[in-house]
Amino acid sequence: MYSDLRSKLKQFAEKQNTSEAVKIETNAEIDRLMEGTIESNGMGSFFMHKNTYSMDCVHGNCTLGDFAALDFDYLLKVFSSNVSKLELKDMVFLDTETTGLGGSGTVAFLIGIGYFEEDNFVVKQLFMRDYDEEPAMLCYLDNELAGRKGLITFNGKAFDWNLLNSRFIFNRIKCRQTDPVHLDLLHISRAIWKRKLESCRLISLEENLLDFKRADDIPGYLIPSAYFKYVNDRDASDMKRVLEHNRLDIISMVSLSVKISKLLNNPLEEASDYNEVFGTARIYNRVMDYGKAESCFKHCSVSNNNIIRVEALKELTGLYKNNKDYDGITKCLELIMSTSKTPNIPVMIELAKHYEHRVKDINNAKSITEKAFEICLGNSLLRGVYYKDLKHRLDRLIRKAANKAKV
Repeated sequence: MYSDLRSKLKQFAEKQNTSEAVKIETNAEIDRLMEGTIESNGMGSFFMHKNTYSMDCVHGNCTLGDFAALDFDYLLKVFSSNVSKLELKDMVFLDTETTGLGGSGTVAFLIGIGYFEEDNFVVKQLFMRDYDEEPAMLCYLDNELAGRKGLITFNGKAFDWNLLNSRFIFNRIKCRQTDPVHLDLLHISRAIWKRKLESCRLISLEENLLDFKRADDIPGYLIPSAYFKYVNDRDASDMKRVLEHNRLDIISMVSLSVKISKLLNNPLEEASDYNEVFGTARIYNRVMDYGKAESCFKHCSVSNNNIIRVEALKELTGLYKNNKDYDGITKCLELIMSTSKTPNIPVMIELAKHYEHRVKDINNAKSITEKAFEICLGNSLLRGVYYKDLKHRLDRLIRKAANKAKV
């Protein structure tokens, strides 16, 4: 009897030991799966993972060291910053992974920062293993940002930086970096590539512009649920993938900055098509670099893409109006009329106004208005929109032409 009892107790113990082993293997904490340190301060502790890269490290079609050679003054001008000078040591790349897309209760459980230090690029990832580690993580972030005045993000103006500021306030931590020079790469990327790409998400820019494709990347929409699962079962397997996702976001921002800067410095050589040249020209126009804008728009005005060609000619018309270059205005509007595949009544009206009020050529203005009026009469849809305006304009021009003939 005793031998049977001992046998059953042994079997039970072995079963318990096996279950415990499985539990330990499954519930693997982050500091056991990844190299890192437990950082502590007066607010508590958190986990930090750190990577250091040499300047010749290649990411896609760029090297990290290319960023150090950029014209930061022109980048500041493009991003409409009031600060005229920014150095490499002032800049920090920032990206967060959060528990949601905003609203009360949303926190950044992972904060990635990247910066150049001596001859290296350093990426630090601050990870809170539970909600009570947020104050310690934010306190460390504040120390990192305090000595830097330039912030580079991807959609950080609308999301990351606003969220972090709200979390500083919630935790009653006074952030010393209250008004950084903020370069948000999403907005300028949209300006340049929205005509070329279906999506301007960072992962789309990586694949289409940087020649970089992620392997086994965790989709962004799964990241919040992955963190909730980790907090519940302490299995950091998915968190390892989340940290990798965040790390790639930061490094890709460096390469994207290089790509943008090269395109702004020499669009006619660096651009792969007319869409990129046109997008770059719009940026030049926005920062009032009209000489470069005109050069790019002229380049696009001979594109075989009718939409790009017409829009470039319209942009040139606007530039010429500002400079009162009447010959340039006339040429652009006439080119739009002659190359449009369908009748362009608004452009015909614009050209008629130009001849009437600027060039003082009443006969040409009347001739163009007559053509537009005939097209309007032959199209019921156009008639409803333009008939009254064209009828009034044509009557006035006929009277002006008659009075001029009398003189």
